[in-house]
Amino acid sequence: MFINGIKSKIIYSIQIVKIFFTALPALGVTWMVFAALSGNPEYSELTGGYIILALIFDYIFVSSIMKIMLLSKAKVYEKVFLMDKEGFIEIKKLATNVNTKEDKVIKELTALIKMDVIRKIAIDRNGVPKVLLDNGIAPKKVEYETVICPSCAAKVTKIVGEIVECEYCGNDIV
Repeated sequence: MFINGIKSKIIYSIQIVKIFFTALPALGVTWMVFAALSGNPEYSELTGGYIILALIFDYIFVSSIMKIMLLSKAKVYEKVFLMDKEGFIEIKKLATNVNTKEDKVIKELTALIKMDVIRKIAIDRNGVPKVLLDNGIAPKKVEYETVICPSCAAKVTKIVGEIVECEYCGNDIV
């Protein structure tokens, strides 16, 4: 309900492909860097290039793993959101439920929203920080009306459709 399944699967697949194509080159180039730094004359000429390649491949590899971990965390957040009945959940309570620090929860949710993996939520940082959920339950709009009591002519404000007792004479007002 809160996870964009198609987007999540696409991002997951792309990350798996990136890991597959960068794992061996990352290990190979990292090995070449160690060989070059050990004084091996065959590799020492291109030490700078090896270091740059190692950093690029290692960065792509590690960032792909981090995104996959973030995608798995989205499923945990969704389970907590689905159990909510109020339409919002405080960040502190959410952090307790997922065993994470509050600032990390905000950071992860912000990243998931930017990636369009989690939808129908908003982070409210005013007052007590909370996550606002759009779970399809529309808040009930309450309409009030002012009526005059037929017995004592007092003005009484009531919710439309409810029967109230006049606070002055005790008469029921429809």
